[in-house]
Amino acid sequence: MDCPFCNSARLRNSRTRVADIPHLLVLQSPVRCHNCQERLYVPIWQAREIRRASKLRREEERLRRSAQN
Repeated sequence: MDCPFCNSARLRNSRTRVADIPHLLVLQSPVRCHNCQERLYVPIWQAREIRRASKLRREEERLRRSAQN
């Protein structure tokens, strides 16, 4: 999944707000782009994949930093 605003593949889950309730009822979850900071909605199953990818990316960055020290 790429950001429709800047075509970046670096998306992360965004915090849920009260205004998001209508989207949640139709099974859409908020995500945010790392590059342009735009907020958009994706199906919940895609948000779960984005969460998993973000977690893996953070773990890889942590391991890379610890290997440099």
